[in-house]
Amino acid sequence: MTGTEQTEQSEASLARRPLTRRGFVAGALGVGAAVFATGSAGVLSGCAPSEDQHSEDLVTKASNDKDIDTLKVSADQVTDATDFERMPFEDYLKLQTTLDLPLGSLVYQMDSSFALVLLPGETGKSLRAIGMLNLATGVLASVLSGPVGTSKNVVLYDARASQNALIWVEFDLGNHHWSTYVASLGGIVSSAAPAASAAEGEAAEAAEGEAITASVTVGEPRLVEEGDADYEPPMLAVAPQKLYWTVMPVATGPANQQDSLFRALSLERDGAPYTGEPYTVLASHGRMITNPLVSNGIVTFVPRVDTGNIYYQLTALDCASDKLVDFRILPQSVKVADALYANGTFFFSIEGDYSYAEGLSKFGMYLELEDGTYLRVGRTPVCPAVRFGDCLVIQSTANIVGFDLVQKKSFVIESPPLSPKFGEALVGWGVQDKVVTSSVRLSEDGSVGEATTVRVFA
Repeated sequence: MTGTEQTEQSEASLARRPLTRRGFVAGALGVGAAVFATGSAGVLSGCAPSEDQHSEDLVTKASNDKDIDTLKVSADQVTDATDFERMPFEDYLKLQTTLDLPLGSLVYQMDSSFALVLLPGETGKSLRAIGMLNLATGVLASVLSGPVGTSKNVVLYDARASQNALIWVEFDLGNHHWSTYVASLGGIVSSAAPAASAAEGEAAEAAEGEAITASVTVGEPRLVEEGDADYEPPMLAVAPQKLYWTVMPVATGPANQQDSLFRALSLERDGAPYTGEPYTVLASHGRMITNPLVSNGIVTFVPRVDTGNIYYQLTALDCASDKLVDFRILPQSVKVADALYANGTFFFSIEGDYSYAEGLSKFGMYLELEDGTYLRVGRTPVCPAVRFGDCLVIQSTANIVGFDLVQKKSFVIESPPLSPKFGEALVGWGVQDKVVTSSVRLSEDGSVGEATTVRVFA
């Protein structure tokens, strides 16, 4: 892909995904930096990858195409969700909490109790702090008041957290150097009841016993990876006892023939970062795609199959052992925007049309069902999906849409008043017992943004 094509693709992506982390960074840097924000930055230095005993068994290797067993889905195996009967969303979900955060905040639902929030600085043009948001009370606890890096050009690029640990990436706007840090966390979960004044009525009572304290203790930051202009800033994921990140060369840079690495750091039982070295879970001989995602102790990521032509493998690993749980190899050159393994099946989104892929030829979200058939939701996928009970919940172009897989019914969560045309973002993924969204709240005349609104449904 040429630089011009990549810039145009980046701008289109930003128009459709205004609330994603990479979209936010691109907006902060300006249109001219859109190429960077979608994958044009990073020279690996410092932490050399170690050999890993599992990596040889995690991805398919083949000398030629005929030895690759790809996922074959016929058109007859696919059920389209367009026939689902529309029902009021109130039949499935109840709004528990609505709260406002500073405009430009990025929110990631980490579990049923809390969300991680990347907060903008005073000017609102870059992310400068990290907080933990109590989904029941609305209390926002400070975790990191600013970057570790001392340069005035350093901003926070991305972050994820578990109850035990935090991982984040800092980026220097001046020299394009990035650094990945980890730190232990404590004091997130409290047995104390939430303060009723901080939430909307019933939410405080419902969440008794699972509140997040307003004080979070953060251990000493530890640098685990760094790089500059030849490698992209890492994509992140967390499990209760493990932290994950990627190391990927820029597609058009001088290191583009180097492997893409899926890296990890294990945690001790008390949550303190392990004193040993990070290790490489898998070295992909070719660029990986999609952000790795964790749900119910399983991490899903999408490396290249080890062969000459381009095949991508949906790969699910047990977080505790790094052992392979399940995998599917997509038809040649078919790419997914995101993928998850939950409840014993994969679900994934395809952004484009592939006429040769039979049942997977059209864009949309696909869910593998227990009988081997697939449900297709023909909506433009914008972010990873949520499994909420018997429902699959996705973010479409402007609305959050749910599909009852048992009753064959659907529902739409309408965007809140004063939200822009691109609507509301789904900020969780995988199996959740709450549906959490965020959106921009505009002024009464719709001319400017005033806050980031978070809504919690259960």
